[in-house]
Amino acid sequence: SSPNFPINPTDCLYFNGYFVVIEGNSNQWFVSAANDALTWNSQNSIVFNAKADTLKGLSAVCNQMFIFGNNTTEVWYPSAQGTFPYTYNSNSLFEFGAIATGSIAEGQGLLIWLAGDKNGVGSVYMTLGNAPQQISTQEVDIAIRNYLVVEDAIGFIYKEAGQVFYQLTFPTADVTWLCNLTTNNDKLRWTNLQSLNGSRHIATCHTYWNKQHLIGGRDLSLVYNLSSNIYSDNGISVHRRAQGPSFVLPAYNRFKVINFEVNFSKGTANANNPGENPKSYLSYSTDQGHTFNDQRPAPIGDIGAYKYRCQWYGLGMMRSFTPRVETYESIPIFI
Repeated sequence: SSPNFPINPTDCLYFNGYFVVIEGNSNQWFVSAANDALTWNSQNSIVFNAKADTLKGLSAVCNQMFIFGNNTTEVWYPSAQGTFPYTYNSNSLFEFGAIATGSIAEGQGLLIWLAGDKNGVGSVYMTLGNAPQQISTQEVDIAIRNYLVVEDAIGFIYKEAGQVFYQLTFPTADVTWLCNLTTNNDKLRWTNLQSLNGSRHIATCHTYWNKQHLIGGRDLSLVYNLSSNIYSDNGISVHRRAQGPSFVLPAYNRFKVINFEVNFSKGTANANNPGENPKSYLSYSTDQGHTFNDQRPAPIGDIGAYKYRCQWYGLGMMRSFTPRVETYESIPIFI
């Protein structure tokens, strides 16, 4: 109802006692009165003028507010300048902005978004309040570059079983990428998170409430519980796939693969269907991952079989060996 409220608000934030709103298709953002979302002063509007740009979104982390344009990002911090409550950090202007407003996510002390610059789609970036760092791999960047539409990307951060994740979905491309932000030998792990039919993950939004991770479903007006203790997608089996590196001898000599073994968490199958006789499936490539042969099953081990070993024998002679292991069981799977 305030006449000074922006006509086309596209993103908002509550930061250090004030509400902040950006004006869509413009370079202006607005600040409310202190702790009052109903009062807006026309003098408390700021033009994004470090570079000529159009605003896309905003968020805050580590007591700093990030204002995203298409191609640039400004950083502000709480420090009153007359009647205005924030001060511009002139040392923190970044030459990349946000491609998709919905990809901007804050949580666990992290701020992550799908970045872009004047040359087009860039990479996924992350900051802890300092200079942003690229976290997407070359493979992920190449995949994103080939999507026809990326502006509708949706991202959120959550922590489950001691692991922190960033989930990024491209609805038009029908693809979901999941990044495990808990480093393993200083490397972040990205997964193409597919449903059993090959489409994107069901989640379109997330919140943590009442000690549960709750996600909004894209197909139905339902809210789902997301947990590592749930072993199916609303009753539908989950397709899990892990692919290893290519093994090649230095002189590209032929070698024999006598047996291949995967160490699963053993004895965790279900007493009844589904998953009472769980299997894992191995396929492998002899051309360094371009093509794979047919899947070969091997038992993981029934419930209580804690000493069981999942092995495949007599795989043959080859010059390169790239293993791919897949499961479709509704049981806890840990490799």
